[in-house]
Amino acid sequence: MNEELRKLIEEIRNEVGEKNTDILARLDSIEERAGNAPDAEDVKALRTELDEVKRVSDEREATIAEMQRRAREQAARQDPIRDRRQAIEMLGMIARQELASHLRCEVPQRFAGEAERVQTWREQRATLAVAGATGFVPTVASEMIFDTLEEVSSILQLADFVPNLPGKMRIPTITARPTLKWNRTSSDTAMTESDPGVGYKDFDPDEAYIIFPVDNNLITMSPYALGSLMFRLLQEGFVEGLAKVLVEADGSATYNSLVGFLNVSTAGWIYSMGSGKAAFADLEKSHLTGALAKTLKRGRARGSWFMSQEVLGICEDMPREGKVPVVQMGANGNPRVLQRPVEIDESMPTLSDSAASTGFIGFGDLAEYLVGLVEGIKLAASQEVYFNKNQTCFRATSLADVVRKGSASFVTIKTGAA
Repeated sequence: MNEELRKLIEEIRNEVGEKNTDILARLDSIEERAGNAPDAEDVKALRTELDEVKRVSDEREATIAEMQRRAREQAARQDPIRDRRQAIEMLGMIARQELASHLRCEVPQRFAGEAERVQTWREQRATLAVAGATGFVPTVASEMIFDTLEEVSSILQLADFVPNLPGKMRIPTITARPTLKWNRTSSDTAMTESDPGVGYKDFDPDEAYIIFPVDNNLITMSPYALGSLMFRLLQEGFVEGLAKVLVEADGSATYNSLVGFLNVSTAGWIYSMGSGKAAFADLEKSHLTGALAKTLKRGRARGSWFMSQEVLGICEDMPREGKVPVVQMGANGNPRVLQRPVEIDESMPTLSDSAASTGFIGFGDLAEYLVGLVEGIKLAASQEVYFNKNQTCFRATSLADVVRKGSASFVTIKTGAA
């Protein structure tokens, strides 16, 4: 194959990502024909076709970005604050008012006008939001917390994350292959009313919260500086917390009975390494290919591997014996295992966690999991808890739930029994 064509194909493949299956299929076709291109004219025609594929891909990304922008604008219409800096400043003003209220003190004179600005904003928001506005973080700030998921957790970034769901609901989902029914045998024969392959999952959000102390001397900070500090605390607290649930929740009361992908128990969602393979170090290439084979086609097409850096090291050390290595580097410099991208995340088990019957690798389309929030984030404060430390206790709450939709488009590799 022409080297220039090969590099261009690889470049486009990395740009479009694993989810654009139709464009990837076109690239596969072009790559196959390029390998057989006999002369310069054929190469030129393939190059023209590749340029068209890239143009279509760029247009699609631009369209998606525009749709996301419009969705954000629609959600933001419930909040009079639209500018990001203003949202951070308002968050700082809210924090200062909470500090002053619970300390029973006046705010510094240079911030005297903030109370009126906070009250005006709350009144305006209350007329637009059905649930009221008291205590809510500005909508734009709340969205910013989850706009930058990749800075905190690559895992949560790839899940089906929805921060503005209306509340409890039933989500229709494909739990198995649906049965296609054919025409009725006669005009008076009723159609079948249900299909076992089409089911639903309950989205039933419960209150989730983080609690953190704030030094009372921070009451003198500028609104933007104070708001930025609170923003980072909320971002890392909620994003890290939801990512932890998605990965390692074990069904206990600690996790509100939620189960992360490392601890699933449904046989169809697990690939076991087999008896005697009870340690992470026993991982073999056949286990990786077995997990790939068990994953539904749509999970393989959009799939990524999820593992720790140490487990990736085990994959790198697998014997080649003249065959293609298990781990290769993509054009973007990121590792790929069996030609699929790898996400390294600190929440994944390391070698020190090795044990029998333990999940330690995930593969597939993580959008199999819905991570949903309702209404945004509320702030409240209490000075009593940390009074003797000259601190005020802040509590941030939201309604959240993590739901697996019910298919094998995501599979967990577990060690075998001892």
